[in-house]
Amino acid sequence: MEVARKKGVPELKHHLLPRTRGFLLCTQGIREYIPAFYDVEIHFPNGSPEPTLMGLLKGEAQHAHIYVRRIPTEEIPEDEDACAEYCHELYRIKDKNFEYFEQNGRFPEKVRVIPRRPYTFLIYTFWSVLLVVPLMKYLVGVVLSGSTFMIAGVVMGGVLVSLLLQKMMEVTQISKGSSYGHAKENDAKKE
Repeated sequence: MEVARKKGVPELKHHLLPRTRGFLLCTQGIREYIPAFYDVEIHFPNGSPEPTLMGLLKGEAQHAHIYVRRIPTEEIPEDEDACAEYCHELYRIKDKNFEYFEQNGRFPEKVRVIPRRPYTFLIYTFWSVLLVVPLMKYLVGVVLSGSTFMIAGVVMGGVLVSLLLQKMMEVTQISKGSSYGHAKENDAKKE
């Protein structure tokens, strides 16, 4: 908030200030190759469980609202100051959309529900079979070999991989993330 006041740009309630210089460099560097940028916002409804990688792997359902807006490259100014103002305006819109979503449970523009695709299950089954069958063949071969060392090595390797994956997935928990925007809560805890 202090940085926004110092720079003379409007304060954002729910977003960090945009990196306008980086945005300018991106638009200048790829303007001739890409016809448009896509502004994407993802919001999880209030009361829904926090999305984590572990939850995804466990198959926990997540309901997300996604807002996508296509921005033609020609619409983005080439001048540095105008481009910075354009970027700030995009983030002001994002902040308003977030506020609207919090109040109404949806984004402000037309809602389009994407139906489930029938071939999703086929893709899941294909990859499961492709990955699981060779693994099972290997594990059966190890067990049938009768070598105690090989069996112990496979079991220890599985346990080690499982522990490492679990540790890596703990990092994705929102509760272990940034405390940006929670200054009031942190100040209250200190007192």
